[in-house]
Amino acid sequence: MRTIGKANGVGIAIPDDAYFSFFNSPYIGHRNCSSVDVYPSHNEWAGPAFSPVKGTVVKLKQIRMGKKRKFETKEYDYAIGIQPDDNEESILRILHCDPTVKIGDEVAPGAEIGSLLRSRYFNFWTGPHYHIDVVNSKYFERSSKSHPIEKAADLLDSPSVDGHDYITQAQWIIQRITSDYILATSSTSMSGRIDSVFGHVAQTDSGNKGLLDAGIPHYPHGGIYGVNIESGSIMIGDSAIGYMKMHSPLTSFFTQNKQYSMFLDNSPIRGISMYIYSKSQLISNVPPLKIIPIQFKGFEQQWSEGDSVNLSLRRPE
Repeated sequence: MRTIGKANGVGIAIPDDAYFSFFNSPYIGHRNCSSVDVYPSHNEWAGPAFSPVKGTVVKLKQIRMGKKRKFETKEYDYAIGIQPDDNEESILRILHCDPTVKIGDEVAPGAEIGSLLRSRYFNFWTGPHYHIDVVNSKYFERSSKSHPIEKAADLLDSPSVDGHDYITQAQWIIQRITSDYILATSSTSMSGRIDSVFGHVAQTDSGNKGLLDAGIPHYPHGGIYGVNIESGSIMIGDSAIGYMKMHSPLTSFFTQNKQYSMFLDNSPIRGISMYIYSKSQLISNVPPLKIIPIQFKGFEQQWSEGDSVNLSLRRPE
């Protein structure tokens, strides 16, 4: 387990081989920089979720969701509340996990607390994950009241960068095609490393490079690690994909530029998703890129695994 951040004095630990995202989600906790989504390396619905803290289970809530999706989901979501042993003010809340623990159980970091479920709060391209935030007990049901997360020290360095092409200049090789997305890699697209994590690279208009944590352009915001500027644009090549909104040291939050669309070869797509990866997710030593169709099953019969494809950003004519 490694600690990736702290909120109101509560450390948040995740498995060493998991990947994660603070910003690749449209929900309010991610807009407020106060939530993280953790994607275990098993990548399986009904696979285990793990306690991020040492403490006691003090709350369990079943959440009835809305109308059915086009893809199969569960009828209920759940919230698990764990009281950290060293913090009486806060509760660590875990969502999207069918609990196997009960109130009063004591858990250690890394202990299994339940199984991942496919929630109706997800989009069809969303992979198996659990959501973590830290709240005061009286606000357990209020995502807007979760505490901001301070990133761990190993996310606050400038990245070492490999590759020389921007995402939209590189050739991409399709590694996997599913009903939900394409997974592709490029040996020339810029990717970076900060300590033991990896990601795709964008740059500021002043030339500083960082790791992207975002869904572009389909979500309204994103994050970039390893830069320390208070204003300016986030760029992929000559295209401004977003504008700086706020920052902490070497971690910046940006709002998306919605004045462009994205294409795979000449076909319009919804966008691309980028996360902060562990070494376990690398394919041929580079991070994968998730490419999202306009609609569920939108990539079926258009491409095959092994095909070479290009990505482009285009402004409306």
